[in-house]
Amino acid sequence: MPQMEKDEYESFVDIHIPVGEYDDLNLLVWWKKNEEKFPILAKVAQSILCIPASSDESEQVFSGVSNNITNKRTHTLPENLNRLLMTKSNI
Repeated sequence: MPQMEKDEYESFVDIHIPVGEYDDLNLLVWWKKNEEKFPILAKVAQSILCIPASSDESEQVFSGVSNNITNKRTHTLPENLNRLLMTKSNI
């Protein structure tokens, strides 16, 4: 990544957004509107802000645990359960 010019960074830091405007501030829209003024910072911000938040993986893990700990498997050792879940998630 190219070195960020001090002028761009300093200009960004000097921006003042009134407190009341934070409530409706859409960061992706703001960076799109200001990408000519801050081209390097805008690319970095857009690449970070476009990552979707997801809980699918953690939900699958908890679902997998509940599917593997049944009345017949209540005595499964934790390390064996970890191995079983790891094997299933990597198949």
